[in-house]
Amino acid sequence: PVGTELVRDINGDVSSSIASFTRTNTAVVGTVLFFTANDGAHGIELWKSDGTKSGTSLVKDICTGVCGSNPDLLVVSGNRIYFRATHPASGEELWMSDGTESGTLLAGDVEPGSVGSTPESLEAIGNLVFFAATTTANGKELHAACAADTTNLGVTGPVTAISGASVLLVVRPQDASNALVPCYSGLVHFTSTDGSATLPTDYTFIAGEGGHTFSVTLRSLGSRTITVTDTATGSIVGSIGITVGASPATSTISAAPTSIIANGTATSTITLRLKDASGNNLPSGGGTVTLATTSGTLSTPVNNSNGTYTATLTSPTTSGTATISGTLDGVAITSTASVTLTPGPATALLVAAPANATGGSSLNVVVTARDANANTATGYTGTVHFTSSDSLATLPANYTFTAGDNGVHTFSVTLNTVGNLTVTATDTVTASITGGAPVAVKGNTTTAASSQTNPSVVGQSVTLTAAVTSGAAGAISGTVTFKDGVTTIGTGTISGGSASMSTSSLAPGTHSITAEYGGSTNFNTSTSSAFTQTVNASPFGAPPYFTATATGVTNVAFSWGAVSGATSYEVHRSSLNGPYNLVVTTSGTTANDTTVSSGVTYLYKVRAMAGSPSEFSAIDPATTVIFTDATLTAVSVKAAHITELRTAVNAFRAAAGLSAATFTDSPLPGVMIKALHITQLRDALATARSSLGLPVLVLTDPTITAGTTPMRAAHITELRTGTQ
Repeated sequence: PVGTELVRDINGDVSSSIASFTRTNTAVVGTVLFFTANDGAHGIELWKSDGTKSGTSLVKDICTGVCGSNPDLLVVSGNRIYFRATHPASGEELWMSDGTESGTLLAGDVEPGSVGSTPESLEAIGNLVFFAATTTANGKELHAACAADTTNLGVTGPVTAISGASVLLVVRPQDASNALVPCYSGLVHFTSTDGSATLPTDYTFIAGEGGHTFSVTLRSLGSRTITVTDTATGSIVGSIGITVGASPATSTISAAPTSIIANGTATSTITLRLKDASGNNLPSGGGTVTLATTSGTLSTPVNNSNGTYTATLTSPTTSGTATISGTLDGVAITSTASVTLTPGPATALLVAAPANATGGSSLNVVVTARDANANTATGYTGTVHFTSSDSLATLPANYTFTAGDNGVHTFSVTLNTVGNLTVTATDTVTASITGGAPVAVKGNTTTAASSQTNPSVVGQSVTLTAAVTSGAAGAISGTVTFKDGVTTIGTGTISGGSASMSTSSLAPGTHSITAEYGGSTNFNTSTSSAFTQTVNASPFGAPPYFTATATGVTNVAFSWGAVSGATSYEVHRSSLNGPYNLVVTTSGTTANDTTVSSGVTYLYKVRAMAGSPSEFSAIDPATTVIFTDATLTAVSVKAAHITELRTAVNAFRAAAGLSAATFTDSPLPGVMIKALHITQLRDALATARSSLGLPVLVLTDPTITAGTTPMRAAHITELRTGTQ
């Protein structure tokens, strides 16, 4: 047919060259067909063809001559074919071919000698060709042949290493696609760019082991390369780059000197010595180095190219300890260095004392020697002398600091004068080395209370005195409050160390009197012990029938009944809720007060005198308001009457300590008098009288209803009486 032609007449005569053309006798690699044929001169051998006459040829005459090797069971793996063939020397064994005569080789003499292992059932899987083979030792068993070419050696391991420390590298025989070639059995040799490296000896791979692990020790710092090469085929090679650094665990950091003054300028040289894993000094630097300090400042480390780095530590102005640490390639160095930052010589004294103290009591004063940067001058051994603004102070004797003080010593000081004082310490040799502390001193006080007249008679003036003393020097000022139990009697101002007050208001009986000193800026409070003041009843009664009547705006007239045995009478007056004061003394039973003012309500009381006073009479008020139309019986109520009463009622309220009342329709002229006007006056007056303890007024028409209750003159008269 068209397109079908003879590729080549291999035998050259009428005899057939191909005894069998089956899957077990053919194989294809790329565009080349492998098959078995007999050309009449070589027996049955392996042939190949690319489809052309010239490209159809004998691959190799395995069994030389006409004997033929009888290849069969052809399989393809990679760019090779594997097949069973017979050779007089090895018998029937597994062979392989890359299509060339030189590349057609015995794959393995499984059963050594001429007997052969008679391979069967060839299967190509990946880079391996599996087959059954029979040996004298094992009988028929599964075997495998490597079907890949090793083109390179893969080398894996860490990319960093510590100088002198071994690292493990894995070397893998690999094909062109970097797949593992497990059947590689070459001899490899190690080299390195580190001339000081410890490398493995040459090693022969065992077929089937795949990769192999080797130990390598590098010593030279920096980027180093390890190369592994097949000793037979130099192109089978692999390498790995490793950065070698010094050992953070054995490298050391040191300082010189190890003690500097904390003055902001003193320096110490910090040295980092690079070492390998065994602690040996390294001759050169390399890698990334950092140094840090906990105090002071560090310069940038300098590589001295001899295995050391140096930096300069500049002291801070604060004493203490600077700890220097570092890293190598980001890993912390185990070693650290310490530099003691010592204080400078003393330039001042810090005196610390309590802000407040009690006069006459000791207090602790701490003196600390300090250098120019306020550090404690621990080496100070000077002598200090104490002074104070308190001329009465008890001060320590001169004191020489010892080494054991470490620049700090505590002293006892007693300040005896009150006020804002100072305590100062000064070096006896260098006066500029000094310091002081302010102390606010207050004195404790003691208060003692007494009475000039004890016992007394009711109504008799009793003078109470409190003496306030202190152990601290200074003038005592302030006030004293005198109390009867918990009730305040009055106060007195201290003068010359004592305060007094007089009272005639103590009721008959016994009274527990105390005096409380309220303290001052410089003195503390104190309370006296209580004493008993006895007040006896009067030997005779109060004057009866006491009345006080305003007869004008500038005069109040009094009258009372006589008291048997009385030699005189005293009239006392209070206004605007103030204290009672004596205004009239007379031997009769009438009197006048002409020291009054218009529009004011005064409260009066009278007592009899006969060596000692009687009790006071009841209080009677008098209001210096003169009312229009003194008698209102037949006179109509006028606006003036209401206005005058409003003045009188508010005066009465002032006497009781009450605020002025507010009234409807003020002013009144031209306004009709209303029931509300009377009601407001009654309510405002009733509150004041109740506050003063006066009796309730008896009123006509207690309830006034607008439009129902007629307006009466009595309503006005009753209010007038109530205010007078």
